[in-house]
Amino acid sequence: MVKIFDITKWTIKEWVQTIGTRDKFFVENPNDEKLYFFKESIGKFPSEFWSEIIASKIGTLLGFNLLDYNIGIYKTTVGCICESMVEQKSQELEHGISLIKKAVKDFRVSERPLILFNDVEKSFIPYGNFIYQFIEMLIFDSIIGNQDRHSENWAIIRSIDVENLEYNNNRFLKWAYEKYKQSGLHLRNIPFKKYLLSTLKDAALVNIQFSKIYDSGSSLGREISESNINTYLTNDTELKKYIKKGQSEVKWENAKINHFELLKKLRPKFGTHISKVIENVISKYDADKIKKMIYSIDNELAANFQESRLSLERKDLIIKFIEFRITEIKLLLSENQD
Repeated sequence: MVKIFDITKWTIKEWVQTIGTRDKFFVENPNDEKLYFFKESIGKFPSEFWSEIIASKIGTLLGFNLLDYNIGIYKTTVGCICESMVEQKSQELEHGISLIKKAVKDFRVSERPLILFNDVEKSFIPYGNFIYQFIEMLIFDSIIGNQDRHSENWAIIRSIDVENLEYNNNRFLKWAYEKYKQSGLHLRNIPFKKYLLSTLKDAALVNIQFSKIYDSGSSLGREISESNINTYLTNDTELKKYIKKGQSEVKWENAKINHFELLKKLRPKFGTHISKVIENVISKYDADKIKKMIYSIDNELAANFQESRLSLERKDLIIKFIEFRITEIKLLLSENQD
C-alpha cells in the first residue's frame, strides 16, 4: 500500500512557495515531470512524517478524501512525499485563511490566526455544500486526534479551463469588460478582476472544489516520546485521559474544545450529515486491515535507514489510539440517534 520514492536525483523547484514549520520543498519527477511535495518531521517529533503517511492511509480506508502520502528519501533523509494537489498551469490553491479574510470583517491575521467554526461557515457561503466537506474533515481529525487543523491546513482549488479561455481570449475578455462597464460595478469600486472571476464561473470556465485533506501529521500521538509510550500501552485510563485532553484547532465561540465535543456542538445543525459520515466510517472500519498496514508500513525501507523506522511499541500505540477513538466515534453516533 505504501510506496517509496527516492528523490535524491529529482529536480528541486525552489520557485514554488511552501508554508508551515517543517523542512520541505517541491521536486519534479524527471520521468513524468509531475510535481511532488517532500517534507521531514519536526526535530522534536521524529515520527511526525510517519503520522502523515499512516493518517492518509487510514483516512482512505475509512472513505475520506485524503491526499496520498508515501515514503520519500532525499539523500540520507527519510520523510513523507505526495503529488502536488494542483496543476500549476491551470489550477490555484486558496487556503482557508484567505477565504476567512474575505468573509469576516476586521479579521486579524497573526502568526497563528484564530479559527472559529462560525467564521469558517461564513467563508463557505459562496461555495454551496463545502461546509459539509469541512465537517467531514473534522470527523476525520477526531479519529486521528489531529491538533493542527489551522486555517492554512485546508483549502479550495480553482481549476480554469485554460485551453478554452485562450482560444476565446480576446473576444471573451472584450465581452466581459463591456458587461462590467454596463453593470456600473466600476462606479461601486468593484474590481474588474473580481467580476471576471465570477463571469468565468458562470461561463463554466472555472471549477471550484474543496481540496483533498492534507497536512495531518500532528496526530496519532506523535508528541508522545518513546520513553513514555509504555505508560499509555499498559494503562487504558491514562490513554483515555490523553485522548480526552486533545483539542481541535477549530474553536467554538473562542474556546478550544475536544474533537468529540466540537462535533456535539455541531449536532443541532449538522447532526444528520455527521451521523451519515460516521455510519460510513464504521461500515468501512476493519481493525485487522489497519493493523496489517501499520505493522508493515516501513518494511521496505533499506537497512541503512533502520533508525528512521517506527518502533514496534509506537506501532502498537497508534493501533490502540485508533481503536479508542473509533469507540468514541461510535458513542457519538449512538448519542446522535437517541
